Amino acid sequence: MPKLTKPREPRRAISLDDAGEIVTIAELCAIEAASRATITRRLRAGEYRAFRDGGKTLILVQSIRARRAALAAATYRAA
Repeated sequence: MPKLTKPREPRRAISLDDAGEIVTIAELCAIEAASRATITRRLRAGEYRAFRDGGKTLILVQSIRARRAALAAATYRAA
């Protein structure tokens, strides 16, 4: 007999302004509109400052803002 699972709730959009001082990986996925794999890759690359609290990885919101500020501005060429 197949195991019944609870359907996933859709990701809710979270604004960085609504976040406190720290966020979880799941919240950061929603904030950055990125997959968990992308967030994990960025954490390993040192793009965010994070720490562990028991079994949770918590990311400092200040480091998210610093990463965004360091991104290059998008440039577009006229067609």
